[in-house]
Parts: sequence; C-alpha cells; structure tokens
Amino acid sequence: MATAEFTRTVELLRAAQAGDDASLRRLVERYRPRILERVRRLMSQNVRRWAESVDFAQMVLVDFLSEYERLEIEDEKSLMRWLTAVARNTIRDEARRRRARGIDTLIDGSLPAADHGFEPIRRSGTASRVGTPPSHADRSEQNARLHEALTCLSPESLAVVRGRMAGRTFRDIAGSIGKSENATQLIHARALRKLGQILGD
Repeated sequence: MATAEFTRTVELLRAAQAGDDASLRRLVERYRPRILERVRRLMSQNVRRWAESVDFAQMVLVDFLSEYERLEIEDEKSLMRWLTAVARNTIRDEARRRRARGIDTLIDGSLPAADHGFEPIRRSGTASRVGTPPSHADRSEQNARLHEALTCLSPESLAVVRGRMAGRTFRDIAGSIGKSENATQLIHARALRKLGQILGD
C-alpha cells in the first residue's frame, strides 16, 4: 500500500513533468541525496578516476522523471530498489562504453577548444586510456564524431554542455539560460546521456 510520502512523490513527478519548476526542485531535493549515496557506494576506484558521482546521479534522476509512468512501483522501498538498479546499470554501461571505444571525450575534454569556442576541463589524475593510445587519425575521427553529436543537441542543451566543459557552475549557467539550477543539472544529464548514446552507436 502506498505511503503518504510515496503518494507525494508521484504528485511531484507529475507536476514536474508538466513543467512545474517548484515541484522539480522539491523532487530533486528529496531524492538526489539518496541517489548520490547509492551512486558513491557503487562506483569503483577506477570509475572515480574519470567520473563524478553527481553526473551519474543526474542521469538516474532523468530516468526517474521519464520512466516512472511505466514502472510497477507501489511504495518507497521498491522505488529505491529501482533507483539503485538504475544507478548500477548506468555506471556499468558508461564504463563498458568507455572501454569499448577507448575515448574520454565527455570526461577529459579531448574536443579541440578552437573548434567550439571553449576551453575544456582536464581533470587531474585522469586515468590513461585503455589499450594503445589513439593515433592522430583516431583522435581526428573521435573529434569529428563528437562535433557531429553536438549538432544533435538543442541550443539550450549545447549551451549547458559548453558551459560545464568551460568550468562554469550550474548556478552560473542557469542564470544565463533562465532556468533553475536543478533544471539546468537535468538538462546537462539528458545531454550527456544523448551524446553517450550517439557516440556509442
């Protein structure tokens, strides 16, 4: 039987999907700490070298917002089990994609800054690429693929991705695009997921 807390969650989800920013903010405030805690427990030391827990948590929140209508979840406990499973699968899939393609494009900024008007972030301590280092031809192909993938994003999503790669905070980007900080974080998560799917094809 659904609890009052879970009933309220469903109400917030429906309102957020309808575009209510206040409901989205409350929903994120309610679940992001719990999702982050689970993501951090699931991330291996190797994954921590090239990814941040907040990025995975945002991807899980995107799935949460888009998939709940199709889920057979009746209470808070089963919801948290589902969120944990999504977090595990998201981390696993991103790690597999990274190993399969041998590229760090979305993490260490191998996209040439001159081509897109921003200076990408390079995380200190980033692990070396798996296998043989990419040749100049390989890197050129990777950059071309990312350039093509970026053109598939909406102007708003592209602005958020560029802002983050330039080192801007979500709050700063949110102010420039006229969205809340939470909404901007979800736009970023959706954009990263879309880029990952395109590059992983």
